[in-house]
Amino acid sequence: MRYNLGCMCRLIVAILFFLILKQAFAADDPAGCGNVTLDISKLGQPRNQSDVGWCYAFAAADMASFYLGQRVSAVDVAAKYNSRNPVTGYISTDTDLSGSSSSFSETSNVIAGGFVGSAIVQANERGFCNESLVRSPEFQGTKNLDQKLSSYTTNIYKLNRALRGEDGPLTMRICENGKASLSAIFPSTNLGDLIRVLKKYDSDSSWGKMTDLACMGKRKFLPKNLSIHVNNNTKDPSSMISDIDRKLNSRDIVGIGYDYVHLVRDSTTNWFVNFFTPRMPAGGHASTVVARRFNSATKECEYEIRGSNGAYCDPHFTKDQCANGYYWVNRANLKNNLISVDYLQKN
Repeated sequence: MRYNLGCMCRLIVAILFFLILKQAFAADDPAGCGNVTLDISKLGQPRNQSDVGWCYAFAAADMASFYLGQRVSAVDVAAKYNSRNPVTGYISTDTDLSGSSSSFSETSNVIAGGFVGSAIVQANERGFCNESLVRSPEFQGTKNLDQKLSSYTTNIYKLNRALRGEDGPLTMRICENGKASLSAIFPSTNLGDLIRVLKKYDSDSSWGKMTDLACMGKRKFLPKNLSIHVNNNTKDPSSMISDIDRKLNSRDIVGIGYDYVHLVRDSTTNWFVNFFTPRMPAGGHASTVVARRFNSATKECEYEIRGSNGAYCDPHFTKDQCANGYYWVNRANLKNNLISVDYLQKN
């Protein structure tokens, strides 16, 4: 009897030990979270959308860059998406995440958001332009308070209005600021030709015309056997995570729409932030997922997100979580804050 009791005790201890190990890996089994790092060398460093709501265009440009093997202009993608004048043929049928249609305008809060999948489809209709021809100004700092992308668009908007006699006289300041901004975004295009476009077309139409002028004969198209797929089933976020994993396993880049504010809130280890940031609807954001890893320290599956704010890292992230504009979030937090997943797939 004593022998049987001893065997029973050892069996119970073995079972308990097995259960403890199983629990330790229950959150995310390493076998289901293989390390994946995409080759994103053609994407360059993360660009900075600054205070302009073009995250969707930056994400779309990164996805197109990945497939085309060249750095695609995010501003050109935004120009196509935002141009609404029927004369140009570039009509945006989408609305932004707040429900209002977007356009190029003077103030940054009017330059609103959009959707990654739609932006890719619309941009591919006329082809993608290289970043060197239509620049999306890059800023390497963390705050970028001295110069923002919206300052360029504002200067060009004011020049356009003044040239057309729609908003007061053409002052020396408006002229010089406008010319400098045009040269910054269109470095290889004749300045006189750009000025003529601004004189002839209004603020919505002129952007499409200027980007076409800059990219004439040099646009690239995605392979015809590719099509965009969008999963925005927020009632089944597990399906969106599955799509992300499937594409990463195929070594493909993935676009995501997500609640950035609450993703940061959920990801921070700062209890003060968690306690004083109530759960409420927040604005959507768009980025790309470029890597996956199993964190042996936390026993969690994590995804690396490429931001669109230059090298900036949210101060709520630790150095282990964020560096040079890329940040890691675990599967559970990403799943809880996903809005959509966008990816390209062969027909």
